[in-house]
Amino acid sequence: MTMQRDVHGDLRARLRDAAGTHEPNREQMLARIERGMSEQTRPDHRATRPPVYGWVRVVSATAAVACVLGFGGYAVASAVKDEPPAQKSVASTGTPAPSPDATS
Repeated sequence: MTMQRDVHGDLRARLRDAAGTHEPNREQMLARIERGMSEQTRPDHRATRPPVYGWVRVVSATAAVACVLGFGGYAVASAVKDEPPAQKSVASTGTPAPSPDATS
């Protein structure tokens, strides 16, 4: 632990000494700035992509989410599908006998 502190302290001291002795070259800095400003046709280093409108991205993302949810719902419904209830027969008697007419 103390060796690490010594290394850091030594590095700090060396950096401070180098910073104290540094003398910036004003002419060299101005020449670099002038060269940079004179180059009007600087090639672009970034790869260019064709412009895509924001709403196209939104629509495609929405469609993708809808497809994922639809397929997921179909998969869950297929896995959880219940068997249809079997036809149950109900016991019933034949036609009811007519009731006797009331006598009064």
